[in-house]
Amino acid sequence: MPQAALVVALGLAAPAPAAGFSLQGTHWDQVAREAPCQLDAYMLYAVALAESGRRSGNGVAPHPWTTNRAGDSRYFDSFEQAAAYLRDLCDRCNVDIGFMQVNLWHHRHRVDDPEDLLNRETNLRVGAQILCEAIAEQGDLLRGFGRYHSARPEHKLPYGERVYRYYQRLLQLAGYQP
Repeated sequence: MPQAALVVALGLAAPAPAAGFSLQGTHWDQVAREAPCQLDAYMLYAVALAESGRRSGNGVAPHPWTTNRAGDSRYFDSFEQAAAYLRDLCDRCNVDIGFMQVNLWHHRHRVDDPEDLLNRETNLRVGAQILCEAIAEQGDLLRGFGRYHSARPEHKLPYGERVYRYYQRLLQLAGYQP
């Protein structure tokens, strides 16, 4: 495939004039640029929407102080509230934390303290590492999105398709032509 066609196929064409949503210059953008693979900010944001999306004003936005333990999702109003909740849990419990819902059981080795995953930038960086590994393992973006969430085939594909739809919609809102 010619390089120009590949760029368009990946949704990275030049923005249209009236872009209504941009992640340029945000933490999402910075973390994506520094990721160990080729990610863009909209990929990270799409995963975060699926993982921790919460109604905000007229829309939905990823929420940094979110936890999920055994299906019990909690959206805290502050870092302090979420940290207090985490301190009451074990140091290596099966709990998902933050924007990217990083699972403490599987990824405890990536941080010094579980509370580190409540830090927005740390959570994004760890999530980006995990997403890069998932994409590399699966060999394509859609399956990589799915693997980020689960290794189980019955969960992987539906989740990957949902995140991919979010990703395509975000690119459209940003003025890119997927």
